[in-house]
Amino acid sequence: MCPELDPHDPDWTERREEAISATRLAIRDAWSNERQMLPGIERSAWAAFSAVTEHIDHLPRRGATRERKAEARFNVTLYGAGRDMKKRAFETACRFAGLAV
Repeated sequence: MCPELDPHDPDWTERREEAISATRLAIRDAWSNERQMLPGIERSAWAAFSAVTEHIDHLPRRGATRERKAEARFNVTLYGAGRDMKKRAFETACRFAGLAV
């Protein structure tokens, strides 16, 4: 979900590398929180998918007002990069579980 970046890539920046590393750590931490450790789902593909969606859906968003922050969260959750990342996470979890998507 958050691949290592190659410093030789023309799009590489230290800031981007740090942001991806922070995302990777946040998802890993979400994967081992109490919500992903319920009996039957702990350490499963479902728990991994749920950790990714938890990170995307509940990350604080920028906005001048509470309404703008809520709108930003809504947009990231349902559209754009957030939607794409959740789709990739779901497809990956299905592959690990041996299910066709």
